[in-house]
Amino acid sequence: MIEDQYPINSRNEPLPGKIQLPEGWTFHKLELKVGRGASRQIRLMYLVNTSDCVIKLVWIYNHQQFEKRPADKDLKSVIK
Repeated sequence: MIEDQYPINSRNEPLPGKIQLPEGWTFHKLELKVGRGASRQIRLMYLVNTSDCVIKLVWIYNHQQFEKRPADKDLKSVIK
């Protein structure tokens, strides 16, 4: 991720409702497949600030833990 903050298997992720990031920050989700089936796909949610060269981990989970993604209220508390 140091060399490429936006690999092909990542995408912009919508922010939890009514939260705004400071200028220069973006929110992303990276999907990594470590085996077959949805529960073998690891999701890594992270924040990027390219101007300051900073990447911050927000959450790591798999489909078995969360079918879609963690609850917005939980994401908000981690992002803040």
